[in-house]
Amino acid sequence: MSLTAKQQVVALLKSIETGDTAPVAYINPDKYIQHNLAVADGLAGFGAVLQQLPEGSAKANTVRVFQDGDYVFAHTDYNFFGPKIGFDIFRFEAGRIVEHWDNLQVKPDALNPSGHSMIDGPTEAQDLDKTLVNKEVVRNFVDDILVNGRMDKLAGYYDGDNYVQHNPQIADGLTGLGAALQEMAKQGITMKYDRIHRVLGEGNFVLTCSEGTFAGQPSAFYDLFRVEKWQDCRALGHDRNYPSAPGLEKPERQVLISASLYEEQKCLLRFDDVAGFGKENIRPPWSALYYASRTIIFTCFRLPAFTTQDSGNRTIYLTWYEATEYL
Repeated sequence: MSLTAKQQVVALLKSIETGDTAPVAYINPDKYIQHNLAVADGLAGFGAVLQQLPEGSAKANTVRVFQDGDYVFAHTDYNFFGPKIGFDIFRFEAGRIVEHWDNLQVKPDALNPSGHSMIDGPTEAQDLDKTLVNKEVVRNFVDDILVNGRMDKLAGYYDGDNYVQHNPQIADGLTGLGAALQEMAKQGITMKYDRIHRVLGEGNFVLTCSEGTFAGQPSAFYDLFRVEKWQDCRALGHDRNYPSAPGLEKPERQVLISASLYEEQKCLLRFDDVAGFGKENIRPPWSALYYASRTIIFTCFRLPAFTTQDSGNRTIYLTWYEATEYL
């Protein structure tokens, strides 16, 4: 039986330790793009870096591996020219690996102030049906807090002070994060996220890849987040008594993503700084549900049998709305 993409990635990374050449076949030799600045493209580049390793020194223990479409991302405990913790991202095309990104950090000798290592904690993805929600929550967090410095929004992303931190220098909780940032400021160390390049997720695990500077040096930031019960979710007010029509057993379900309608999907809609709460016809059959400074799941059920015309002779559809808000 053929291996899954995740299994192929684990086997390929393990081959760095074992010297097994079979997993190299998972790489497309004709179009393998390597984003590690020290490694050339193609199989030749992959082989060259392995030959530089002192014999018997390499170790690779993949602790977590997740998949998001054509992308597989792994969290690995390495000995690779010294102990390191790394993230690897592989892009698959037609069943073979065609692109690779990675980010390595020297493995600390001691646990962080709260007794955590960089790799302990849960390893299996949960809440697979909430992948899109969790990716958007994390994207918004990085954009709000790390890129734009909107610290007034920080507490809204956490369940009080319940926050487990695996950064080797930072303690748990918002208090630990605040103390670490203050200490960095005292030492004149700056950390600036400029923009997000990629957000990948499976269930409650989300990886962000960002560009910025640390202590004045250009840096790539890979951050892995685990989202737990994104606080409480509750239903917003909506009308379940949608009208009936001959031959219409249920409404046609469509979902709005940033004012664009897609069929049979669940999505996240975020409207910041929108005053009030209400419904507005944007363009037929598009409609939107607004809520001030909240993140919501929004589902629009279009009722094609019930239409009217506006003053511009455009068709306006009567709709039944159902939304779930993530506080």
